[in-house]
Amino acid sequence: MGELCNLRYLGLKDTKELKFVAEGLEMLTDLRTLHRFMVCDDKGKTRGCNINELKDLKKLKGELSIEGLRGGMVKVIDPKKVELNLKHELIGVKFIFEEQGDDKVDSASEERGLLETLEPPHGIERLVIGGYKGDTRPEWYLDTNYEELRLERCPSWAAVIGIKSLKKLEVSNCPTLGALPSMPLL
Repeated sequence: MGELCNLRYLGLKDTKELKFVAEGLEMLTDLRTLHRFMVCDDKGKTRGCNINELKDLKKLKGELSIEGLRGGMVKVIDPKKVELNLKHELIGVKFIFEEQGDDKVDSASEERGLLETLEPPHGIERLVIGGYKGDTRPEWYLDTNYEELRLERCPSWAAVIGIKSLKKLEVSNCPTLGALPSMPLL
């Protein structure tokens, strides 16, 4: 990957069969567009990008989907080093958590910690959270100005509250959701 150090656009849309990107993504410091970032297996089964490789990609803009997140990653990496909140040209962020067959209590707790540390930039317009098992929202959730929120497969997410700028809300497969915000009249 390092041989492509001048690359500015890495379009990975509609590439569901693509399971990982080779190590060395952090060397693409001029990269501005990265649609999908697949976090690789922290047990060494798949060699590829670690989430910390996003740190040096300071020029990213547009939409970024971070896929393959798992609760156990908190023990292996320091997600704060990603500095996602400093990538101010991003307008949309997706956090897609991977299904796990192990202990759901540990998984939910670890996913909560992981999502908390992966704070997106304050100015994003769109946020998608998918497959998240945590039962609480991250603290940064209320400190944003997004207009669109999509929650998918979040079995313990209980309420959508406090987002004054919200214009579009999509919720699917969130069985414990019991409260929605009051919406402005159009």
